[in-house]
Amino acid sequence: MSDASLPLKPIRRAFGAFLTGVTVTTTIDSDGVPRGFTANSFASVSLDPPLVSICLARTASCFETFHDADRFAVNVLADSQQALAMTFASKIADKFAGVDWNQSPSGTPYIAGSLARFDCRLIQQVEAGDHILLLGQVEHFDEFEASPLGYHRGKFASISAVDSAIDIARADQALVVSALLEGADGILLHYRDDGSVTLPALDSSVSPTRGRLVEYLARHGLSVSIDFVFSVFDEGDTGQIVYRGTAAGEDPKGALRLTAVDAVPWNRMPQNMAITLRRYISEMRNQAFGIFVGDAGCGAIGSLGSAVTRWQAPD
Repeated sequence: MSDASLPLKPIRRAFGAFLTGVTVTTTIDSDGVPRGFTANSFASVSLDPPLVSICLARTASCFETFHDADRFAVNVLADSQQALAMTFASKIADKFAGVDWNQSPSGTPYIAGSLARFDCRLIQQVEAGDHILLLGQVEHFDEFEASPLGYHRGKFASISAVDSAIDIARADQALVVSALLEGADGILLHYRDDGSVTLPALDSSVSPTRGRLVEYLARHGLSVSIDFVFSVFDEGDTGQIVYRGTAAGEDPKGALRLTAVDAVPWNRMPQNMAITLRRYISEMRNQAFGIFVGDAGCGAIGSLGSAVTRWQAPD
């Protein structure tokens, strides 16, 4: 098989293994209207002179605008800007509606709340398959203290909150480490002998860690990628950390089963796990994930140290 005929889905997933930041690249079109698109293909190219690159798909609705523009700005997004990233990745006609932005020294749009902003003069365009690469010389920039927005295997990720969330599990608590894993045929669940259904998990009896959980699942015939913390539950004497990720391989062995979303036996699941799984399904559909920290009654969803959404369990 030649390089040109590599299957798109596997190569896209392999590319997605590289954890990146997220940007919105902006310019002003010939009618004076601000335009922009979301991209994670941003790179610093040179320090002297300061050069950056960004890739734009030929199928993008703003392709002609950026192809003809002589300037652009790159806005590196903070982890509180997931919704904005999704807006600029969409087909919405006016992506700037309701967006707080101002003009850079050259007039390109700077988006408020960004982690860093680079005002660039286009110096070269490079043909690159189904994209073009815009090479720009940075003529002005600024940066701010904030947590970055990450992107990994097609999903947004909060980077800086992971270690902080784990620290919330107190040293005097027993610890359960579990994983919410999505496979081709559904969500991986553990059907226990007592009739209950849980997420696959390890507890304090085996010194639970993410690595040991991966090893445990491998013994059940699964190749697992566990990416980021999804929830931290405080249950009094027990702390529970839930990771999210993906599972691949043959049909899992033993009591582990991939279960379709519409076949989850909710009435057999512990309350905290049912709450966690329902939230995952909702956020999976929107491709916007946050970290929950709290208990079965209430808590907060978001990145620690930035804006959070208060959450209350339904009556």
